[in-house]
Amino acid sequence: MSKPIMNVKLPKVDDLFTTGVSSYETVPEGQVQLISVAELHPFPNHPFLVKDDAKMEETIESIRNKGVLVPILVRTRAQGGYELISGHRRTYACRKLGLKTIPALIREMDDDEATIVMVDANIQRETLLPSEKAKAYAMKFAAMKHQGQGGGYTVAAMEKESTDNAKTIQRYISLSKLNDDLLRMIDRGTLGLSQGYTLATLDTEEQKWLCDALRGSETKLTASQAESIRKQSRSGQLTQESVSEMLSQEPTPKRRVVLTESTLQKYFADSVDPRYMELVILELLRQWKEQSHE
Repeated sequence: MSKPIMNVKLPKVDDLFTTGVSSYETVPEGQVQLISVAELHPFPNHPFLVKDDAKMEETIESIRNKGVLVPILVRTRAQGGYELISGHRRTYACRKLGLKTIPALIREMDDDEATIVMVDANIQRETLLPSEKAKAYAMKFAAMKHQGQGGGYTVAAMEKESTDNAKTIQRYISLSKLNDDLLRMIDRGTLGLSQGYTLATLDTEEQKWLCDALRGSETKLTASQAESIRKQSRSGQLTQESVSEMLSQEPTPKRRVVLTESTLQKYFADSVDPRYMELVILELLRQWKEQSHE
């Protein structure tokens, strides 16, 4: 059973969304309850990882010395107990410390509302992996659309609650269509983010072919290779063999020509504008090209 904590000041909703420690003294009057840690259940498909890292050690030490200063946010479950909306890391720390109860704010909300609050409570963290952002944005987008908001408007509305712009949010939503193996490669940096966006249109089988080929490759997938794979997929020509063959080919090095200042000084006075120099060079190249084809 939950136990009320009387005359305790509640944090604002914004305070509940932070991962730091704040005081009840600066927030409106209200009531939190002590609930059993054993009655807490994670949010279904919670996209944010709870890790034993340096930040978690800081959280554990803070709770050990000061207690849980910011109550977690939960809703009741039809099956009994409570579902965590905000506070997975604080709950994990309490379990590590062997604490039996935790202060909580209990709010009744439907699945869409809970999803939106859960994402907003965590999306501002600086150390999120690309896969965490991708899954979180996709969950929030689906919840907002289910509430009746149109696709374009939904992304624009999400931008207001995020440090990412609408284009970036849309790209992360696309990224969520990749399977977990490819997302892990992006998290580890063995597959580039831009390549991931390009390949998000591949179907399930094509993504598996790509995973198998990347595991056996010693080089990273280039942007041009990713674009070639996408084009073959769209035209219905992509096969497991063509993916493997593409990755086995050495990428063509980009041509790069550098005209040094000392070289240019042989042909142009110091007073000549660089833009004019460029126009002269391009015109001479055009004439050379015409003459070479005569």
